[in-house]
Amino acid sequence: MLRAYIMLECDPAVRDVEEQLRTRSLGNCKLGTAAMHPDGEIVGHLACDDMSFLQTALLELSTQIAGVREVTVLRIVNEG
Repeated sequence: MLRAYIMLECDPAVRDVEEQLRTRSLGNCKLGTAAMHPDGEIVGHLACDDMSFLQTALLELSTQIAGVREVTVLRIVNEG
């Protein structure tokens, strides 16, 4: 199991980013998030079975969620 701590830089004008994140299926990964900050940043973590699932989830977050401008990986922890 891998846990990646991430920061999403979002367009604050897009109001439903948090809803998109809550309802988005990321395969074998689960996204835990905190509330969106007024400046458009969301800090959260992804728990994934392995690195390939993590890479796929990161790519999907950065390209498939309207309003996400950038995804930054802060730390990856191998729990397994």
